[in-house]
Amino acid sequence: MENLKRKLLKKRIIQKRRGSKQETTEILFIEEEGKSPETIVTVEEINLPEEISEITPTYIVEELPEEIVTETVAVDGKPKKDNY
Repeated sequence: MENLKRKLLKKRIIQKRRGSKQETTEILFIEEEGKSPETIVTVEEINLPEEISEITPTYIVEELPEEIVTETVAVDGKPKKDNY
């Protein structure tokens, strides 16, 4: 069991709509044994068609549930994933 390394991935998605623009923010936390934790933030902004922007309210913030994946890698290099 000493030869196993654990890797924990946490992913959060936040969606904001403001008028005719939609902004999606994706935050990825990576924790690996023996290394310092990493955080990767990706922001994507798109323009919505006018038909959709007229139907939706002017400002919405939606935060989706956090997705957690734990990966254990053995000495032979075969990963084993545990999803929560």
